[in-house]
Amino acid sequence: MLIINASLTGLTCMAMPISSRLIFRPHGWGMGIGWIIAFLLLIVLVWLIVKASKKSSDTEMPANKSPLDILKERYARGEIDKDEFDKRKKDLA
Repeated sequence: MLIINASLTGLTCMAMPISSRLIFRPHGWGMGIGWIIAFLLLIVLVWLIVKASKKSSDTEMPANKSPLDILKERYARGEIDKDEFDKRKKDLA
């Protein structure tokens, strides 16, 4: 029974054009293309994970900034006004 099914599958494949036989036949290019696509998807996934981890590490504040530097940055961004800046600068000194 298996021999008949295999031979019928082989006959069906032989009736197909060569390009279709290479893609859809189990021993043709179809398996190779599947592995290539899976490998490319794996590379993209690893790249996205690395990119996301670098982005999260970039948002962290460097440890070498002094409190006065942070205060100056907040004043420059407009988060605090002049009076607040002077008061906090006096507290730091």
